[in-house]
Amino acid sequence: MRWMFGPFLALPFAVACTGDAQDSAQNEVAAQSQAQNVEKAPVLETVYAEPANKPARARNNDALNEKDAQRARTARAQSDIARHIDYDDQGAPEGTDALAHKLRARHPEGIPTREDLRADPASPQKLLFIEEHAALMLEQQRALVLMRHVYTDDVRRRLLDRAQDRSRHVSVRSAALQSLAAAADARDSQAQEVLRAARQDENPRIQRAASGTAAEE
Repeated sequence: MRWMFGPFLALPFAVACTGDAQDSAQNEVAAQSQAQNVEKAPVLETVYAEPANKPARARNNDALNEKDAQRARTARAQSDIARHIDYDDQGAPEGTDALAHKLRARHPEGIPTREDLRADPASPQKLLFIEEHAALMLEQQRALVLMRHVYTDDVRRRLLDRAQDRSRHVSVRSAALQSLAAAADARDSQAQEVLRAARQDENPRIQRAASGTAAEE
């Protein structure tokens, strides 16, 4: 009877060995699968890097502010250049520089009045010289507008020329037309014809100036 128990005793051992073998095989398959996943995992590469202390890029608003600042610097530089132009040394009547300085006034109170201009017999020549050689358009405009107060033959010819010259800036033409509308004699057929044509102009500023409804500069 003793010999019959041998196979039965060996059976559990064989089953246990078989289970261990299966577990080992499963573990090996799992390890291989994990290794494959590791191999398939994407590798992150550094494409672009910046130093931590690099200045931030300018934003759109910063760029616009810089453009505004540049325009302001340019305007100041141009103003400084114009401020030092010496008309008297260019052959203008004595005192032209003083009048030009008043034409650059920031406030209307600083601009010469009709009485101021008519008190100086040389005012027409000064205004004509300033208008022709002005470094600033504002100065040229104001010289033309003030010519209505000293309406001589020379002034009339200058106003007619500027009013009809389409190559001139609209501000210059408007200023000349304002003075013509205010000072030209109703019997002056040439001046009246220029004014009539300007009232039909496509530019509303020209129309208003020729009609005498534009505000004085």
